[in-house]
Amino acid sequence: MREVIIKLIKANIPVQSVWVTVSNVDWEAKTMECVGVSDGLQYFDVLLGNGSIYTKPAKDAVCLIGTIENKEAASFLLMAESIEEMLIEDSKGFKWQLSDGKLTLGGDDFGGLVKAPELKTQVDKNSAILDAILQVFQTPVNE
Repeated sequence: MREVIIKLIKANIPVQSVWVTVSNVDWEAKTMECVGVSDGLQYFDVLLGNGSIYTKPAKDAVCLIGTIENKEAASFLLMAESIEEMLIEDSKGFKWQLSDGKLTLGGDDFGGLVKAPELKTQVDKNSAILDAILQVFQTPVNE
């Protein structure tokens, strides 16, 4: 009896997540089109994020999508087996972007990540030059 009741309940609960295969990604619109793995249903305008975090799945990647309020027409990406790009932006406009094997923080304006060992080498060189200049000015000149 218990199993029959559970089956009846499950039959009336709509699916809330689906495994799909990506067929097309529109990165500008932050949406994708995909096809259900088990049923072959097509999903259009699947959101790639929520306004602060976006993930661009690779074409043909298997992904898990969820539905908003159990409406298949309102679905969003939960996770992907393979991605091409990821973008995170905070409320102040700071961006973290992973694309083409490169991580960019704060956009391109800041020139990317600083390599601390290389920075130390350059600072040490500048310090040596500055010390030499100071030495010249500290040496008395006999006339």
